[in-house]
Amino acid sequence: MTQLALCDDPSRDAAAGRDTSCGDPRDASRLAAAGPDASRSPGTGEASIRTGATRRVCAWCNSPIPAAARRDAVCCSVRCRQARHRFNRAVGHAARVAGGRALRLAYADPPYPGKAWLYRGHPDYAGEVDHAALIGRLVLEYDGWALSTSAAALPAVLALCPPGVRVAAWHRGERPTPSRWPLNAWEPVIYRGGRPADPSRADVVETRRVDSLVCGVSPLTTLPGRVTGTKPAAFCRWVFGLLGAAPGDTLDDLFPGSGAVTRAWAAYTADTSRSDTVQTRRAVTPADPSRAARAGHVASVADEREHVARIRARRVRRGPARRVVPDVGHGGDRMSLHLVPVTFADACGFIAMWHRHHAPPRGMKFTVGVASDAGVLVGVAVAGRPVARQLDDGATLEVTRVATNGTPHACSMLYAACWRAAKALGYRRLVTYTQQGETGASLRAAGWHVIAARRARPGWNRPSRPRCDRGTEGIPRTLWEAAP
Repeated sequence: MTQLALCDDPSRDAAAGRDTSCGDPRDASRLAAAGPDASRSPGTGEASIRTGATRRVCAWCNSPIPAAARRDAVCCSVRCRQARHRFNRAVGHAARVAGGRALRLAYADPPYPGKAWLYRGHPDYAGEVDHAALIGRLVLEYDGWALSTSAAALPAVLALCPPGVRVAAWHRGERPTPSRWPLNAWEPVIYRGGRPADPSRADVVETRRVDSLVCGVSPLTTLPGRVTGTKPAAFCRWVFGLLGAAPGDTLDDLFPGSGAVTRAWAAYTADTSRSDTVQTRRAVTPADPSRAARAGHVASVADEREHVARIRARRVRRGPARRVVPDVGHGGDRMSLHLVPVTFADACGFIAMWHRHHAPPRGMKFTVGVASDAGVLVGVAVAGRPVARQLDDGATLEVTRVATNGTPHACSMLYAACWRAAKALGYRRLVTYTQQGETGASLRAAGWHVIAARRARPGWNRPSRPRCDRGTEGIPRTLWEAAP
């Protein structure tokens, strides 16, 4: 069978064990094809203990499931169940079955050149990776492969690659760290081979592939064994698409690191038809004719999925708290946005990374965030006391910062949520400002309206009170209001 070789984070490879220059021969990702529920991580299921009895193990963190849990529970806690659900939903499932022979694919994410020292405290630390030997192995042993590296090391790594390789770009967002020189906001992925798409085939669903992914990075706090450089689920799905991976192929994750790529491959190639069929059969049983009648609309897996899609679409149309928008990272796929709580510290970090012209605020009354299906934070809003003394009457708040990573509709969702929250707290008025050149489309979409135009101000610096310029002085502004 043909396998797909994936190299997870280059900086993790040095931390990933044994011989980081050639990967782990006992590749854990080969276990993806085992078991009826391939979305579970390796090692899940029934585990033996010394007494000879068996115990249930969490499908996410591999911890024992409490004895008091339900018999059909696969996770040890709500936190693990939700984390597993978000991860698998972001990865999705392969849309087609491999035609012809199966491919042997690989992904390599070794420690990036010169960055292996970041993993010197890891038990699998093995120093710098020999990229020449690694690329030679990928070319000789695999039908298709992908290799992650850094933008700074790209010229040197490309010089080691054979003709015919291609370079894709993962745009992960700007980095807020102060630096003398511009910091890289993207990472290259070198790939070669794989399965080409055939647009003429009617059974091929995913025929449009893009070599650019826009996906922000957030701390994967719920991922067991996470390490520096762990790739998000959306990135894994994108790499699988670059190589044309499908069920029946095998994937070698040469530098497992946190095991995120292995988890993603297991979920991506999972056989969901078996579990769907079982659920449909359980719904139609001779012992319960009423249940059989109610289950008529799910007589087939296709009908059931269409029914679920219609229900979700109705839920989206009913309220403003969840919206379906195009996902720019997957070329036509759709994702839904939802509001999430966010701490002031996390909001300030997001603002420092994404806001175009303002630094994080000094204080706040409340903060709110908006996240994607994958649990990735895509926008934050901060509301506090009005900056102008005349507006600070005790019944007015000001939205002092709104920052997003460019996801459509995230801004309007945040403005609407801030007004609902302010009203719930007893405030009667909410204001904010836009600068000259900003259209205010998100504010209009959220029901706000213009109440005044402010001329450009010279700034806060005075001879009696010296202040540093913030770069926003001398720009006319527009005052917006949300009120009953």
